[in-house]
Amino acid sequence: MFRCGIILCGCCVLLGCGFMKVVKLKVPEDVSEGEIKLLVAVELYREGKLTLKQAADLAEMSVWDFLHELGKRKASFTNIGVEDLREELEEFEG
Repeated sequence: MFRCGIILCGCCVLLGCGFMKVVKLKVPEDVSEGEIKLLVAVELYREGKLTLKQAADLAEMSVWDFLHELGKRKASFTNIGVEDLREELEEFEG
C-alpha cells in the first residue's frame, strides 16, 4: 500500500512517502500540517511526479476532494500535454 506522511517537529517538517525519501523543512508556525501536505501534493502532481491517487494520498484526502482543491488552484487535473491531447482527439474523431 502507498503510505505517505508529514511529521511536524517544532519548527521543522519531515516529509515521507512510502518508498520516497524524507525531507526536513523549516516553515512558519502558522502553516498547518494539512496545508503543507496539500501544497506539496499539488505541486508534485503538477510536475507529473505523483499520480492523482498518490497526490490525494499524500494530502490525506479523497481523490474527489483533491480534484476540488486542484480546481480551486486552477491546476489541471488531467496532467496531459497539448500534443498528447491532440493525439487523443484525433483518435477519437478518427
